[in-house]
Amino acid sequence: MSRFRFLLPPTEDVYTQLCKERNVQPAKVVLDDGTKAYRLGPSSAEILILNFHVPCNICGYVLPGNPEQFKFLWQLQSSMEKEGKNVAVLFLDYDLSPSVTYPRQLQQASAVLSYLVHNLRKHPSNIMLCGDSAGGNLAAALLSHLSHPHPQVPAVLMSSKLRGVGLISPQITFETKTASFNVNSSADLISAKTLSKWGASFIGGLLNDNYTDAIQAPAHWWNNLKVGEILVVVGNDELLLDSTQMFTSRLKEQHGNATQAVIYGEGHNSCNIDAGMGFGNGVMGATVQKWIQARV
Repeated sequence: MSRFRFLLPPTEDVYTQLCKERNVQPAKVVLDDGTKAYRLGPSSAEILILNFHVPCNICGYVLPGNPEQFKFLWQLQSSMEKEGKNVAVLFLDYDLSPSVTYPRQLQQASAVLSYLVHNLRKHPSNIMLCGDSAGGNLAAALLSHLSHPHPQVPAVLMSSKLRGVGLISPQITFETKTASFNVNSSADLISAKTLSKWGASFIGGLLNDNYTDAIQAPAHWWNNLKVGEILVVVGNDELLLDSTQMFTSRLKEQHGNATQAVIYGEGHNSCNIDAGMGFGNGVMGATVQKWIQARV
């Protein structure tokens, strides 16, 4: 893990370099607790997408964000801007495990959302959450926290529901026992060993719960969610396919505006990989973009 960190630039450096390449002035938010977030798009944007990243397109909370994720989000923001839509993205730079452990990242996500609502006075109905892989884990945890406040995380008081939540290849469990871990073991880019090892670094010796593993939550947990619409996207070549489908089934029992899209022939978080390789949008990326564009 430390070897990976040594080789990879911090998330802020990645963002700053891409801003330089695009001739854009970096826009950084720093909260009182040191949490940082980076804006893509205009400060005057009516709609704001709060994004939680995946570490280098793999899984876990242990590595910084990489150019592929910023490129996908910038591509998404730019395409909506060309359509005349006033949208920006705020990219949370959460602290990395094992230097910090759960629930630190949830505390940071909650703090940023509270900052948007109470400091910037953004109406919740103009805020969307989006997270891929570990970022999807964090988005699901924050969604849980809004309805069931975590005892170690300050509650976020909102006057209305969030506009929407997009969960892209969400890492909604650290368990590796479902059939898709065997069926897709040679098709997906992540491994069960990595998922377990990096999950342990994130949990830090605590017990997994409904916030760390959304799959553990019973169906009634997802009743009365503080969000309008939810999209869950998963590739059918993913190790997490079965777990994601079980989670979405429970979610849909309680939340009528939850949609699942299973993308055939694609693996874990393929939308960011496509963007980083310069392939443009594959089916996963196009699905996410179409869903978000229709709701802003």
